[in-house]
Order: sequence, then C-alpha cells, then structure tokens
Amino acid sequence: NNLVVRIKTSIENLHSRLDQASKVLQTQKRQLGKHSQAGQEATNLVDGLQAEFAQAATGFKRVLQQRTDNLKETDDRQRQVYG
Repeated sequence: NNLVVRIKTSIENLHSRLDQASKVLQTQKRQLGKHSQAGQEATNLVDGLQAEFAQAATGFKRVLQQRTDNLKETDDRQRQVYG
C-alpha cells in the first residue's frame, strides 16, 4: 500500500512537471516565433512525453484495478470457505 501511495505521488509530480514544461514552452514559442524549428522540436518532445505519460498512468490505474479486484475475489473466497 505504501508503494502505491509513492507511485501515485510520483505520477502527480510528473504530471505537474509536464504541465510546467508545457507552459514554459508556450512562453518561449512566443519569443522565438510560432514557426521556429527549435520551438517545434520542443513542442514535439513535450507532446510525446505527455502521450507516454498518459499511457503509463492509464496502465498503472489498470494494474491497480486488477489488483483490487483480485484482492476482493480472494477475500470473498476466504469468507465462503471460513464463514
């Protein structure tokens, strides 16, 4: 359970950092110009990281749900056997 809390905290921190990176990027793109190569490369990088992060977070939630379901099933079976 402690591990789950630590992972959730890490996910929240990563999400916050990606949001900050996106905001900094928007500011820098205004300074560089919308069509600058550096701005476009940075946008592609941040967008890619956000997409990978979303997939990882979704996977983590799926695993947590499976774990919860398995624990519930185990608990239900034990109650049926032991009363």
